[in-house]
Amino acid sequence: FLCFALGALPARVAAQAAAAPSLHVYHLVEAPFVFRQQGRLTGIEVEILQAFARAEARAGRPAPRLHFHQLPQLSGILDTVAAHPDGAIGMAALSITPERQRRLDFTAPYMLDVELLLSTADIPLATAADYRRVLGGARALCGPNTTFEQNFLELRSKYLPGLRIDNSMASMAQARATLLEGKNMLSYCALPIYLQHYTAEPRVRRQHLFRVDRQGLAFALPRGSAWRLRLNAFLATHVDTVR
Repeated sequence: FLCFALGALPARVAAQAAAAPSLHVYHLVEAPFVFRQQGRLTGIEVEILQAFARAEARAGRPAPRLHFHQLPQLSGILDTVAAHPDGAIGMAALSITPERQRRLDFTAPYMLDVELLLSTADIPLATAADYRRVLGGARALCGPNTTFEQNFLELRSKYLPGLRIDNSMASMAQARATLLEGKNMLSYCALPIYLQHYTAEPRVRRQHLFRVDRQGLAFALPRGSAWRLRLNAFLATHVDTVR
């Protein structure tokens, strides 16, 4: 009997593992959302999904197995998730926008989405009276098809016709490195990234004008994903803690 029980145990464990669904998580690395600490992936978004998997197990459902895949650019994350039949999640401090909602589903927001305008320290604080002179000829750093690019395009259209938009930044890390070593440059960043990287940085100045508040930061899913309702139910019970 003992030999039978010991032999059956791995089979039961294997069956439970086989029943657990897989979630493939496509992400960038950008602290504090996703980063490595002592060789382990962690961060706000990682911890949310890990907590979701534990909550599923406590509810008696098979806990999803999370498979993390780092991609180099935001566009790759959005394209990969949009093309996935299901079981895929995109996370990269993603803003919910109407353009993205046309090809992706989003969870409920897990955090407020505040985008701050930064400048190199050689640019003084702009005011409502002098922003055209102070900011008008700056080089604006952003990536292609990002909300930061949208922000700068709107600024150029409405307020700063001489703004020089450079959308060649492959990542927020590249934009940050360029900003720190440059002159007469602007960049946008999410509030948590500002708090993580810039509050004590003398080479960068936070401008008080042209802050952008969006609908919220969320996880991206393929259209019609069966995971959306379950993730939203989890976020609804944990959102105060997460925020």
